[in-house]
Order: sequence, then C-alpha cells, then structure tokens
Amino acid sequence: NIVCAIIKKLCNVIVEKFNRVDIYPLYSGEIMEITRACLKEYSKALSASQLMRIGSAERFTNPYILKIFLQELLQFGEHEKLDDFIENYYSSRTNKVFFYKILKRIDNDFGRERMQRMFKYIYMCANGLPVESLIREFGLNHIEWVAINTAISPFVSEHMGYILMKEGIVKDAVQEHYVIDEKEYDTPIVKVLCSVLKNENRKLLKTVVTRTRKESLLLY
Repeated sequence: NIVCAIIKKLCNVIVEKFNRVDIYPLYSGEIMEITRACLKEYSKALSASQLMRIGSAERFTNPYILKIFLQELLQFGEHEKLDDFIENYYSSRTNKVFFYKILKRIDNDFGRERMQRMFKYIYMCANGLPVESLIREFGLNHIEWVAINTAISPFVSEHMGYILMKEGIVKDAVQEHYVIDEKEYDTPIVKVLCSVLKNENRKLLKTVVTRTRKESLLLY
C-alpha cells in the first residue's frame, strides 16, 4: 500500500537523516530539514516561505507532532490550498487542539457517525479489539480498512492482530471529541462489543483506566 509505505519511509528518513532515535524538542532548522528531506523522498517540495512557516510552528518542535503533520501533508492533494492547510495546523494553540483537527479531518473523510462508533468500540476494550472483528462489524473491504487504519494510526496501535487506544493526550482528545462517557459501559454499545468479542478471549473494559494528562513530549 502506497500510503503505508510513505509512513514507513517517513520514519526511516527522520532516523537516517540524523542517525539517532532520541526524543527531544526540535529546533526550527531541524524541522525544516526533516520536512524538506521527507518531501524530497517523494519528489515533492514546498516554497521557502512555506518551509519557514512550518519551521516556526511551536507545535512542530515535538517530533511526534511533526511526524503526524508530515503524514497529513503527504496525503494532502490540493496544491492551491496548501497555505491554508499549513496555517490550519500551525495555528493549533495546544497539542490537544492539533489532534482535534486531525479527528475532524478523519470525520470529514469517513463520516463522523461511523468514526465515533469505531473509536468508541476501540476505546471501550481494555486489552484491545480484534482487527478482523472490527472489520466485519463495519463491513469494510481491504482497501477501506487500510485507508481508515492509516488515518487513525496517530491514536491507536496494533499488536498481534489487536487494535487498542494509545494512552495520554491522544486518548483524551478522542474521548472529548467524540464525547465518550466513562459510564458508557452500561449502555447498548457494550452489548455490541460483547457480540463482537464473544468468541475472543479478551477482557471488556468495565471501568475506564485513569489517563495521564501530560502536555510534555509524546513518547510514542
């Protein structure tokens, strides 16, 4: 899949360019160099003013935030609206606002009602939700699932066929954006989850794990 390959190459570009995996705030010059190197891998380029705008964004000093932004940038296909695209993410007042904007974009692409239901399913499962069960529940074909899975990757992780929410600020953003009630395990959503999981040896989340609320670097 081209999009998945882009994301994988993006990670390699960042690591190979600087020959390190340390996580620390990036300087403006580093932000611009990483952005330039990433786009060059796919024969893309920005104007000098666009690069400087990205390099001056406070949010992008966080390597994880920059990685997600570049993932969004590589998928954005409306060149004439590129300045507005950059400004939209540049203007994020906090990291959480940045993730709200990602979630809004996901809603626009795949439908808010569907994504709200999907994120609720994932959120409510403490030990992860079987990917195959999730695909069957939403009637997705392979191409549809790859597109959605790529879009939600900043918020979830996969391990041995199970998908689960990442912790920290991204989980808070999902909970607040989709208004997921901590008592929602008493509602019909749990009956659906139990149906999905009835043949799986996984534990349904009965109480929501206390979430860390760190505004520092995201170490994913």
